Amino acid sequence: SLSPTTPEARPKRRRFALTPECTPPNLTYMDRQFKTVKILGEGCYGVVNEVECRFSKEKFAIKIFKVDKLKNKSGLNYDRRNLQEVRTHISIPSHPNLVQFYSSWKENTYLCMQMELCEQSLYDYWKTKRILSQMDIEDVMKDSLNALACLSSLNLVHLDIKPANILRTEQGSYKLADFSVTVNLNKKDLSVDDIGSGRYAAPELFTNTFSPKADLYSLGISLSQVSVPSDAPLDEKKEWTALKDGRVPHRVTNALAGQLDSMVHSMLREYCARPSAQQLL
Repeated sequence: SLSPTTPEARPKRRRFALTPECTPPNLTYMDRQFKTVKILGEGCYGVVNEVECRFSKEKFAIKIFKVDKLKNKSGLNYDRRNLQEVRTHISIPSHPNLVQFYSSWKENTYLCMQMELCEQSLYDYWKTKRILSQMDIEDVMKDSLNALACLSSLNLVHLDIKPANILRTEQGSYKLADFSVTVNLNKKDLSVDDIGSGRYAAPELFTNTFSPKADLYSLGISLSQVSVPSDAPLDEKKEWTALKDGRVPHRVTNALAGQLDSMVHSMLREYCARPSAQQLL
């Protein structure tokens, strides 16, 4: 079911009174409630729009899922994985470093999810700013670790930590987003169809060893990537290969201050020797 029931800790879904003259029968719920401002992102998953509420003038991000109709015989434009993302959002309590979920609904054959609007991704911020300061890296580290500590306490593994999924707010804080491949380790019939982006994936995932520490590895890779200038990124052959082998490139070590460097090194260890998010905070 897609009724947007949420934990008490989460703000209740906003409801607006609509007058008859502003609700012609041919308008969808989306059209009645929101005005699309612009497309924030688009991919195989669907599209994410920035929208403005017609009544409160608040802005949100709305994700509209779509799938290949040839693969999805149900005739719907969403599948089990999309439903799982909504259920994961519903199960997570409100947290300052996790993107806020507000509601979800079916629009004809589509599934829509209303979320908090952030300014941009860490990846886009890095590309625009070119060089991130030590304070920038420290803020990303602290906020991401707080988010991962929350997920770990719920026995959830995000599985797709990368700069594109760490969002930056106007106030300069960072929030983890995109729970499309998140797994719940409490489930007895644990089934993992996707481990996210291979470049950032922890090596133990390829042998079906799942734990919250996999997200720490991905965060270490992500921080290494954005520690160097965006117009002189890590070399695909030498530096990325070294990083995936657990050897932090000299440019990354030189870019990070002592404690940050040691923390990143610890995140890239074998999973049994890798610290938890709580230990790094």
